[in-house]
Amino acid sequence: MCGAVRFFLVANRSNSRFLADSARTRTKSLNDALQARNNSITIDLNNRVLTLYRDSQLFKSYPVAVGAPDSPTPTGNWTIAEKIANPGGPFGSRWMGLSIPWGSYGIHGTNMPDSIGTYASHGCVRMFNEDVIDLYNLVSIGTPVQIF
Repeated sequence: MCGAVRFFLVANRSNSRFLADSARTRTKSLNDALQARNNSITIDLNNRVLTLYRDSQLFKSYPVAVGAPDSPTPTGNWTIAEKIANPGGPFGSRWMGLSIPWGSYGIHGTNMPDSIGTYASHGCVRMFNEDVIDLYNLVSIGTPVQIF
């Protein structure tokens, strides 16, 4: 469904209102696609730093916690596959699921801020809640993520 044009037809809705709603959905999908194309993320496991690039230029960097030695963060080239605001619990204020096919890994906030800068997670990338909110608002589904 992400990036798809959705049409909603309601019996009492006028045709012009229907067309306006579908055009807004199409525009939002196009804007999300363009934003994803212009943004990319790298996660440096050794230095425990997530860097956001915009138009191939360093835009922002954030300290992170990554997988513990017995549950390492998967390396490779992925994309942001889902975004959830306020997932709660250990995931803090935001969740951005990655396209890793063999598990549920993501970039998320934390209820353990003292872990940031360490090898502490079960494979996910933890961020300070205020940082993950910032990142969440800057990226979209489809944003490339390189973990090395």
